Amino acid sequence: APAAPPQASPYHVAQASGAGGKRQQCLAALQVNPRDALAYSILTTTMTQHETITLSDGRVMNNEQLCIEALRHNRDLAAAYFNLSCALTLSGKKTVTLSDRRVLTQQQLLWEAVRCDRNFSLAYNNLGKTLNVGETVKLSDGRVMNQQQLFIEALRCDSDNADAYTNLGTSLSEREMARLSDGRVM
Repeated sequence: APAAPPQASPYHVAQASGAGGKRQQCLAALQVNPRDALAYSILTTTMTQHETITLSDGRVMNNEQLCIEALRHNRDLAAAYFNLSCALTLSGKKTVTLSDRRVLTQQQLLWEAVRCDRNFSLAYNNLGKTLNVGETVKLSDGRVMNQQQLFIEALRCDSDNADAYTNLGTSLSEREMARLSDGRVM
């Protein structure tokens, strides 16, 4: 018998299709593999803040629940931690309880996203936004970083991250300069 054609991963589907197509592709991927963590995580990006979605098995889930389900299947999925931190912010909640009973704050969710993907610009940027002036966070690789260092790290990962430039500029005091990882001074 001929081999079945390879299926595109939900990540590649998400890049190639709009929100409606992306949603349908993720739902189809979950019908084939209900443990597809990436499909749960990407599905959250197709939804509005208060929207729920009904899965083929009848479960009705919101953004937060989809992210928790993604992390139940893959504890190292940076996008799920990041998306869950965004859902937490929008909901106004201070913490979220994962399926493994860990209770995490937005800052801890972003710390986990950076632990899983050391090149995740948006996670570094948002982690910086959780800190107050003078506060630091110790990353899983041992580096201790303050707000400005996190914004600079976000720019190292993605030099087109406009939000990180804005946040870095806002964090600087009058006449203070910052040296970016590529040597440029801002």
